[in-house]
Amino acid sequence: MFAYSYVHSMAVAEDLVQDVFLKILEQKMDLREYNNVGSLLFTILKNKCLDYIKHKMVEENHMQDVAQANYLIADKYALEDDSMTIITENETRKMLKDAINSLPDNIKEVFIQSKFKDKTYKEIADKCGITTRQVEYQLYKAMQILKEKMDRCYFVLGILYYYIVYCL
Repeated sequence: MFAYSYVHSMAVAEDLVQDVFLKILEQKMDLREYNNVGSLLFTILKNKCLDYIKHKMVEENHMQDVAQANYLIADKYALEDDSMTIITENETRKMLKDAINSLPDNIKEVFIQSKFKDKTYKEIADKCGITTRQVEYQLYKAMQILKEKMDRCYFVLGILYYYIVYCL
């Protein structure tokens, strides 16, 4: 019961008590030399319990180190894995397309003409019947809206990445 109170396992406590008796037998200790044999046995048992606990702590730290190393290896493979890049690029393209499609029609038209069709501000202004200053403003507004929407998208991509790496 003394050993059990330290190690919290009856099987381990029994093994430790047996180890005490084995130590006495192996060292051929003459118990008649000791005034208080019970105290000697408890001291040896206490030291056996302490050794066991220290060993368990080392094992636990090693297991945590191994688990941490496994997480680091998984992170390394995830970062090197091109499929994650492909997923991220595809998701980013889809989110950007959705964000562009959500722009008001006049702003969307100016943005598409400028960014995808490489039209000058003057060409866009003539086509849309607005001034070049209005083209500048609408592009500025489009970029503000897209930046806001894409910031949220990158947050979602971050969550998606975490899920893929740590939950699958």
